[in-house]
Amino acid sequence: MRVTTELLKQFGDISAKDSEYEKLIKEHIANVEYVHDLSKDYEGIVIGEIVEKEEHPNADKLGVYKVFIGNKRTQVVAGDKTLCIGDKVAYLPPGSYVPYTYYSDEKPVIIEAVELRGVKSNGMLGSEKELNLGPNHNNVFRLPQEAPVGEPFSEYYNLNDTVIEIENKGLTNRGDLFGILGIARELTAITGNKFLSPTWILKPQKKLHAESNCLNLEIINDAEALCPRYIGIAIDNISIKPSPIWLQSELVKLDIKPINNVIDITNYISAILGQPLHAFDYDKIISNDNAPDNKVIINIRMGKEGETILGLDNKLHELNDRTIVIADNSHPIAIAGIIGGKDSSVDESTKRIIIESANFDKNSIRKSSMNLGIHTDSATKFKHSLDPEMCLPALIKAIQLAKELASGSIASNIIDIYPDPQPLQKITIDIDKLNRHLGTSLSKDVISTILTNLEYTVTSSDKTFLTVKIPSWRKDIQLAEDIHEDIARIYGFDNIEIELPKKEIRPIRDNKIFELKKKTRKLLSTLGLNEILTYSFISPESFNKSNLDSNLAFKLKNPLSPELSLMRTNLLQTILPKVKENRDRGFKNFGLFEINIPHVKGYFDTEGLPKEEWHVSSIITNTQESKHSHFYIAKKYAKAIFSEKDQLIKFSLIAESFEQNIDDYSKATMNMFDPNVSAFCYLDKEVIGIVGELKENILLEYKLPQNTCAFDINLSKLVSTSLPDSKMKPVSIYPNFSIDLCLESNLDIKYSEIEDFLKKILNSAGSWGNTQCLDIYRDEKIPEKKRITFRIEGGENSKTLTDKEIKEKVSMISKKLNSKFGIKVI
Repeated sequence: MRVTTELLKQFGDISAKDSEYEKLIKEHIANVEYVHDLSKDYEGIVIGEIVEKEEHPNADKLGVYKVFIGNKRTQVVAGDKTLCIGDKVAYLPPGSYVPYTYYSDEKPVIIEAVELRGVKSNGMLGSEKELNLGPNHNNVFRLPQEAPVGEPFSEYYNLNDTVIEIENKGLTNRGDLFGILGIARELTAITGNKFLSPTWILKPQKKLHAESNCLNLEIINDAEALCPRYIGIAIDNISIKPSPIWLQSELVKLDIKPINNVIDITNYISAILGQPLHAFDYDKIISNDNAPDNKVIINIRMGKEGETILGLDNKLHELNDRTIVIADNSHPIAIAGIIGGKDSSVDESTKRIIIESANFDKNSIRKSSMNLGIHTDSATKFKHSLDPEMCLPALIKAIQLAKELASGSIASNIIDIYPDPQPLQKITIDIDKLNRHLGTSLSKDVISTILTNLEYTVTSSDKTFLTVKIPSWRKDIQLAEDIHEDIARIYGFDNIEIELPKKEIRPIRDNKIFELKKKTRKLLSTLGLNEILTYSFISPESFNKSNLDSNLAFKLKNPLSPELSLMRTNLLQTILPKVKENRDRGFKNFGLFEINIPHVKGYFDTEGLPKEEWHVSSIITNTQESKHSHFYIAKKYAKAIFSEKDQLIKFSLIAESFEQNIDDYSKATMNMFDPNVSAFCYLDKEVIGIVGELKENILLEYKLPQNTCAFDINLSKLVSTSLPDSKMKPVSIYPNFSIDLCLESNLDIKYSEIEDFLKKILNSAGSWGNTQCLDIYRDEKIPEKKRITFRIEGGENSKTLTDKEIKEKVSMISKKLNSKFGIKVI
């Protein structure tokens, strides 16, 4: 986007030299692609008048002209034989540069005095293209007759200016900076001055009286969702002619080709405000539409499949029902926000016009522009979320200039369709928070001044807070932090003092859950299990396959697919398909585990948020037959994870737990396990895991063998439980002993009860140490009994126990077990 220093100074009070503009824009607004001083391009070029005209003696296509340049006459040979005596031209003397060549890749061309076919030419008469004013290269550029002879060309055309090309690709959320007014506002505030928008912007005059016969105009908006505002007015008695020099000059400097006064007015206002305008030929619409009673109906609607429009680019564009169009009664006359139609365009014959000022949905314009392959300045601006409030000021200014420059007169009321104007947003900022955020110590007055200079309105304030009203054109401001950014930009990032952060240094605290996960991962891998990582999302069907309730699962609002629409309630759900997949590939004896976080609806923490606790889950499967339950295999892995807390863990058969002290997560997960060969793991009377065998229907569903077991352990609960204070026990200098006891009991006596009672006996004896279960055996000949083999290790600190003393202690254990449970030692 091009801006010029003169236009910026015209709209803003910028306290900076022209040479400083580039630095200010780069540091505070956006990147600058280049800066060019136009006065150097036109140095030495003056306005001349043709006073004599002769035929070239040696060339039919050349003419010899005498040009008066104010203080003398000079001879120039030119290829334009249409020049007449009295024409005002731009004379390029020897030693001057051709302005157009400043923008080429080669070095600028320097004019020299040369002989052309035997006739000397002292300089050159510039064409529109050579003067960098337009594309015409065939004819010498004619100036208005009132142009003063001998005056520097750059002064007459106001070309002693500096052009700044701003790279606005990074301004995706700043539609206000796509107009010169927005850049001027920023630079004014950056240089410490207060910016005030012109009165015609702040207080546009909406009620205008018709000055000629009223034209019959009606506007219908059938696409209000994509066109929040549409304003139109009819202007009569238009006189199409070239724009005045000042307007042509401003457009040329902004790289906009002057066309005629009406089109130039719309382009000029679009460049200043960033609000595109469009002018329709009123009479062409009537003639093309066969409108009854000479009434023009403008309808904003969606296009229709198969509709076409001949654009101003002379290309036929095919429309669809996703493109907004401006239409009359029968066909489109413009593609909204992108390009006008050729059949309703303004040209030399135009007498009556309709001026449009509208606001369109940025996403719709972006998609339509891409689909149609039309990239215009108007589309670029609309794609960056323009302010609907700018539609009326832009139209009012266009009406004013149309009356001044095109002799127009108002021929209708302003028709403004604006169904849902939005109130200005208010945001309160905490001054202390702002300074912490930016690393500054700005006072309330400094902050208030910066915001006021940017045309924010400070509505209330106290010592620590400011409430500000956000201007309508700042669509990017949604949070207090957005205002922080604005203040930092205007204040200047370079003005923020560099300071090392000050923070209290605290000793590193061990991340216990991280260490436990690391230890568990290494342990299970060492024991031969394979770690996997699966999606946290799962299909609703998998809940039925796993005996789980899908109502306990969180549902995703934006699932990747219907098969991944629910959050898993435990890790075993996603491990099961992987076990089946690996068995289908030929692997028979293996185990998979995962460490992750499941989620259960209704299982909340103290803040009312879903609990996020780390679990380790595993499924172990093999094809080897075993006389023993695979519950013990799962228990072996679980006890290894429990490690030093193993002695604190109690196992309780699910079938006999009666849901006592069972949390919602465990209740949801227990339905996967066979309650007769699975157990809850209790720690301090709280369930921290489940071990055992999966239910028969799950094994059948996933085609798994009977020799399959699983466990699920809550690592977060495990790590949060502290070990009891340890008591030092001196190491005995006397040898220990080890004996194996085989106990025969009834089936209804729980193993855990026997183990607990046995430990109690041993602890009371004082000299006994550890116990370990070696085997649980059931003989088909004695179906009502089971045999449990324990290994007992221990000793005395004061002496070596004799065989007799050991037998006495074993006898004591046997009597107590028999008395309590009816158990006998075999």
